Amino acid sequence: SAFPGLRTVRDATKGPRRILVQMGLAALVVGFAFFVHGAQFIDDVYLWILFSLALLYVLVFVASKALGPTQPTPTDARHTWTASIKRFGPTALVGYVLGWLIWPIRVDSYSKLWMPLLGAELALFIGSIIRQAKHSPPSDELATHVVAPSSVSVPAESTTTSTMAEVI
Repeated sequence: SAFPGLRTVRDATKGPRRILVQMGLAALVVGFAFFVHGAQFIDDVYLWILFSLALLYVLVFVASKALGPTQPTPTDARHTWTASIKRFGPTALVGYVLGWLIWPIRVDSYSKLWMPLLGAELALFIGSIIRQAKHSPPSDELATHVVAPSSVSVPAESTTTSTMAEVI
């Protein structure tokens, strides 16, 4: 996990206090849904989403502090985020730029926020497929399941031929 405290919460859902933790998380989700639906005091939807998610994370982080030592620590999470940004950042940036250039130019009604993000997501998706294809070992599994045509045996009952008149 790349967010401090989330592993603590996940592990607590499997521990001796699991019923209490699961009920607390369920109450948090339901209460948060009512909060998001009813208390919209920020007019900009995008800022409202970011504020709500930040508030949800703070609530979960506070809950993780009450459940035990924070895992992963903020330092471990920072190292995870840094490694992920170094690994996936260039691919996402290329996709973002392409999404910013291609989709909004085609049609004026496309969003200049969401289409570049979609381009970044597609670039990461395509990049992961390419990485899997490049770095996967050759599979001998397919070769063991292929049967050569000369070694196919035909069961004895299917060797008899029948004419159409016999079948009818």
